[in-house]
Amino acid sequence: MKTLNPGPKRVLVLDDDQAMAQTAVLILNRLGYESQGETNPAKSIRRILDNEFDLLLTDYQMPGLNGFQVAQTLRTMGSMIPIILHTGE
Repeated sequence: MKTLNPGPKRVLVLDDDQAMAQTAVLILNRLGYESQGETNPAKSIRRILDNEFDLLLTDYQMPGLNGFQVAQTLRTMGSMIPIILHTGE
């Protein structure tokens, strides 16, 4: 019998607001995910390209690279990681 893929287990939360990233990490960890927070978009891209994560949860509005630009960069560099964009605005 084939088992179902339980979905992503390792989640990177990218948000320029450290408190928001930490809150999301806490919730995701309590739900059974292995999640880590990051406030630096460029560092997040490097970590994803190193295959450290199965899912990216990213804020849309950030200084420097916004969440959409992070997603575009990842796709351009060949990453097919699932990405969820969110915003508090």
